[in-house]
Amino acid sequence: MPFLLLLRPFQLVQEDLFGHLRRNLSYVLELCELQLRFYLLGDIEIIDGVSSHSFPKHSHEQFCLGIVKKGQFQFTCQKEDHLLEKHQVYWTQPFKEHTITAVQQQPYEYLTLCFGGQFTKTLSNIDSATSVCTDKTLGSQLLSACIQAIQQKNPKLLQ
Repeated sequence: MPFLLLLRPFQLVQEDLFGHLRRNLSYVLELCELQLRFYLLGDIEIIDGVSSHSFPKHSHEQFCLGIVKKGQFQFTCQKEDHLLEKHQVYWTQPFKEHTITAVQQQPYEYLTLCFGGQFTKTLSNIDSATSVCTDKTLGSQLLSACIQAIQQKNPKLLQ
């Protein structure tokens, strides 16, 4: 279930989800490795995950910004490969294809914010030559701010 939610908006109907899983049984076993929590805070979808799964090429309808909480993974976007580690930041523009590859199938943790509505329109205008920020101090501060906002705002946990 969580794999498909990363690829499509949260308005996905349950029967569509199970139909997709039946057609793509190869992912079912890999889904067992995912530990994901989904939150909704206004127009921002928040994915808090632990995984050793590699996500094949996909895109999102929203501008997404992620932070590595623990471990490492390879992030490929715009034909650039980046080995990301704890407190490094990555982002994708809407409909920009990217992959996330586990390093030697080791678990990693991440927090991803998917900005909907007006946020996506505004953030889509950012012209960036890269899709990562390796400044771990900035990433740590951003992660702390996100966690604090989640705790203070008490967003709706999506099941």
